[in-house]
Amino acid sequence: MVPGKRMRAPTEDSDFGTVSVEAARSELRQAHSKRQRLSGAPDTGDSVVSDDEESLGEYQYNGHEDHPNGVRHDNYDTTRDAGFEDLDYEEEDDVRATQLVARHMQQFKENKAADQGIIEEVTCINFMCHTKLKVKLGPLINFIIGHNGSGKSAVLTALTLCLGAKATSTNRGGSLKSFIKEGQDQARVIVKIKNEGDNSYQPEVYGSSISVERHFNQSGTSGFKIKNSEDKIISTKRAELEDITDFFGFQLDNPMNVLTQDMARQFLSNSTPELKYKFFIRGTQLEQLDRDYKLFADLLEATDVKLHSRARDVEVLERKKKEAERRKNLADRSKTFQNKVNHYTRMHAWAQVEEQEKHRDALARSVEACEQKVQQVTAEIETASQAYEEANRQWEVAGGALNELQEAVKPSQDQLTEEKGFFDTNKDQLLKSISDQRQIGEDLKGAKKLAANITKSIEQERQRLEGTNGGDLARKLSELEDAKVAAEQAKNRLEAHGTEIRQLELDRARADDAVEKAKPAVREARDAVRKSEDLLQQLQQNRGQQLAAFHRNMPALLRAIQNDTRFSQKPVGPVGQHVRLLKPEWSSILETTFGGMLESFLVVSKRDQSILSELMRKTSCESQIYIGDAQPIDVSHAQPDPAVDTIMRVIEVLNPAIDSDLVRNQLIINQAIEQTVLIRDYREATGFLYDQASQPQNVRVVIAENPNQNEHRGMGIRYTYTRGGARSSGPVRAWPRSGRMKTDVEAQIRLQREGLQQVKLNLQQVEAKQRDLELAMNRCKQATVRHARDAKELQLQFQRAEEEVERLQDEIEQETPQDGRLDGLKEELAEAEASTRMIQRSYEDGVVARDKLNETARDLKRRMDAIQREVDEGNARILKAEKKIKKLGDLRQARLQEKNLACQLLEDANQEKTQAEERLEAQNMRIENEDDGFIVQATAVCPRVPVESGMTATILDNKLEKLRKDVQRVRQELGGTHEELVAAHLAAHTEAEIAKAELDKIHNVTQQLKRALLNRQDRWRKFRRFITSRARIQFIYLLSERDFRGKLRANHKEHWLDINVCQNSSDDSGARADYSS
Repeated sequence: MVPGKRMRAPTEDSDFGTVSVEAARSELRQAHSKRQRLSGAPDTGDSVVSDDEESLGEYQYNGHEDHPNGVRHDNYDTTRDAGFEDLDYEEEDDVRATQLVARHMQQFKENKAADQGIIEEVTCINFMCHTKLKVKLGPLINFIIGHNGSGKSAVLTALTLCLGAKATSTNRGGSLKSFIKEGQDQARVIVKIKNEGDNSYQPEVYGSSISVERHFNQSGTSGFKIKNSEDKIISTKRAELEDITDFFGFQLDNPMNVLTQDMARQFLSNSTPELKYKFFIRGTQLEQLDRDYKLFADLLEATDVKLHSRARDVEVLERKKKEAERRKNLADRSKTFQNKVNHYTRMHAWAQVEEQEKHRDALARSVEACEQKVQQVTAEIETASQAYEEANRQWEVAGGALNELQEAVKPSQDQLTEEKGFFDTNKDQLLKSISDQRQIGEDLKGAKKLAANITKSIEQERQRLEGTNGGDLARKLSELEDAKVAAEQAKNRLEAHGTEIRQLELDRARADDAVEKAKPAVREARDAVRKSEDLLQQLQQNRGQQLAAFHRNMPALLRAIQNDTRFSQKPVGPVGQHVRLLKPEWSSILETTFGGMLESFLVVSKRDQSILSELMRKTSCESQIYIGDAQPIDVSHAQPDPAVDTIMRVIEVLNPAIDSDLVRNQLIINQAIEQTVLIRDYREATGFLYDQASQPQNVRVVIAENPNQNEHRGMGIRYTYTRGGARSSGPVRAWPRSGRMKTDVEAQIRLQREGLQQVKLNLQQVEAKQRDLELAMNRCKQATVRHARDAKELQLQFQRAEEEVERLQDEIEQETPQDGRLDGLKEELAEAEASTRMIQRSYEDGVVARDKLNETARDLKRRMDAIQREVDEGNARILKAEKKIKKLGDLRQARLQEKNLACQLLEDANQEKTQAEERLEAQNMRIENEDDGFIVQATAVCPRVPVESGMTATILDNKLEKLRKDVQRVRQELGGTHEELVAAHLAAHTEAEIAKAELDKIHNVTQQLKRALLNRQDRWRKFRRFITSRARIQFIYLLSERDFRGKLRANHKEHWLDINVCQNSSDDSGARADYSS
């Protein structure tokens, strides 16, 4: 039955709600019983009229009591209407209906939506004026408003067409292609139906909702797609749609359910009493029920005709039964030859079975031989696999050792380059020292020559002044005082100079230590530049070749996965191929954070994991395998503030052919990508996590960039809380290889170039710092050398000053007058000798400095030679390791070929075994097949019997042929074998009895259907009677609620319905507005 109208909640202006008028519907069109959805009344299977109306109708009127056993087929309408006696109680019906309506209106009923049969959503694609429109509907009343021509009616048209209505029934077009939007080739309409609660339609198949899609194109073809709540297509048949609409009671052709704009306009402007009557009986389903009952009556009339024909057939079958019984009695008298035929037939049947069993035993022995061969080859494969695994392990170990050797020799090479720089610098200083010493030597020769000339002049002057003495004593005394003052000043300078050596030595030690500490930073900066250049080169070379970032055998593994047909669902991987990085600046940190996860594979079962592990071993491409679930994990309520970035928000899981939720789920489970926050500034990161009163909601980890990106580019810091609530942080190292996640390659190359420029700038800075430190160290060394040289000079000055004092004292004591020119020559000689001594000391200092430089050069040369030997030894070890890895690679390849050969042999042996097993199985099927096997056929003849010695199937065939000729002769005399005659008698008897039983059954069913039809017609008249009286009273009541009055008149005999409506008026004239139709 059609669900009743939904109740309106009572308002403040009225004490009554809306009357619920229920309509009846026929179930004769249904092929089987269906559950019906009712709103507001229990599904009891009884009449839709009230209990009061039902009991009163039974008491006052009972139609067709004159015809309890049949229906008057000569005039269906007369039988149906029964003289319209049910319409003689209009006044009593109106009184009762008034009481029911009043009682119903006084009741408060909750406006509760049904759990099923509710239209939840209508979608139009290229339909009429809509390109794409989705209308979500509420569970109760929905209003669709809009300007004229905006497509409101298109929603109702789409709803009716999608649920199976014809294009012409909409009054909007003559065919479906007329509804396609102009300029488009095809259109689709989709209706989503609620399917919940106890009375849902096939909930185990469709789930909580049913989606009906109808598609059609300009060529005129159309079709349906009926999907479940998971968007899976369940059916494309129109019959399934009709079952659904029947189940939910969607009566698209009922104007009380679907009233189009054109139908409403036509009804309001041109309706006559006859048209109103048609609208009434159609809306209440009286017309449809009447058509169904008339069809049922015609069916019963045709059944009566068939019953008469079937009775004549039963008489014929009775005569055949009697004739067969007579012939069977004759056949019972002769069984002489048949017993012998039966004996040989049974033996013949089992003789064939024994021959086939002997052949089966031979095939079984062949299968056992094949099984032994398979076991032998399997053992060989196991041995070959172990040999290959060992060879592969040695090859991988050798490869790892080669990488370690190459990495180990790089520091020595860098150190050798550094020592060569130091050696070249020392060499330049030594050459300069030699040049300076050569110049000092020339100066020393000149000073000695000058001293010799002055000595010669003094000797000449002495010869000229022989014996002459004289002098000024006062002058000598003054010179003596000046000489003492000069000696004291020289002594003070020497002592003051001696206190500076300790600070100079401390400065030199500090400078040496600073230079040594700067060397590792330079090596690290050079290594960072080299790695950055290598990574940039890899990015440029691997542009468009993402698999280059993975294992070298990854393409072979992917091809093996694609070609293998054993997977229940193809594995997803490597994971990095299914992840796109939206912000390339996080590439290095996220690559390190994900680690091996990006190289892993995802499967959905343990069996798929075992198959994939086997393929990984075969292709020598081992990766981690995770078993996941494609059911998406809902993390919508477990994410932090939308204002911050998380790993989930800066990556995008791509949508491959298989379900992409596997990758997303695994990243959520293993990496917590939805709760890992990314903040570039470390101060903001620590403030976000630690400076709040409590830990931020839905945040596990915060990752920030390393604050010193110049020296530690690509590195990060990880902040979190421990389980005990303590703060915790740790470094995130930079990713040293190409990125495995998909991203904007050009942007990544640009960022890497910027990073390379940054590390180069950092290298320049640390090299400049090292040069400054070395320059400061050299200045400290030079200052120490100068200090020693100045100390010697000050000591010499102090000695000369003391000698001058002694000399003057001696001269004064002698009081010998001296010639002034001689004294001047002596002074010149003293100065020349002092200059010679100073130059001599400088020369000696140069010799010492040159010796030190030579010693430094020899020390650097020894260190360079030692480092060079280390480099040469490392290169020799690398060459040896390369030869070893090549040899192990050849051995590994040979072992792999042996393993592959053994696998091929195993495959051949398995194939041979399979073929033998198939032959054995086929032989077993020939023997034991339940349908037509030898044993089944022999068992059908008789249970197993022993075969006499010497009897074969051929010998038994000859004997049976002779006996059958004798039986044939007897059969010709009797008209058939004994079994055939008995079977014929049994068949004739059975056929006659079945025919009689079917005839009685059909006769009884027909009588029951006739009584049911009478009962249905009686209920139909009751429904027409009570729905008419309810409509009259409801009409009056609703008009009175709107300050109108009127009357509804229905004449079922003449088939018309009329209404009179006038407006209540309170003016003085008492005039009333009349709206009668």
